[in-house]
Amino acid sequence: MIEQLLAHASVRTVAVVAVVSIFVALRLWKWVDAELRIRKLGGHARKAGTWLPYDLDFVARAVRGSMRNENYETWLGWFSMPDGTKNYTLVSRINNMI
Repeated sequence: MIEQLLAHASVRTVAVVAVVSIFVALRLWKWVDAELRIRKLGGHARKAGTWLPYDLDFVARAVRGSMRNENYETWLGWFSMPDGTKNYTLVSRINNMI
């Protein structure tokens, strides 16, 4: 079956498929490597709750807190757990980019 596909495929098609396959493999490797490093350090931190793409609401809350001179309170709000305890790590990825 593969021999039949390669017999009818052009060099350009094979090259495009090879480049796309290499790109996908590298992205997968990068993700697996990042996950292994995070797990080695103790696991994922709590994710910042955002609703807009590119975490624009996260940025807006920071700017609003700064304009109201409430930087400390804004940061405490981000790093507080729902039960009131303090958590000193927080993850915010822009559009899930690593």
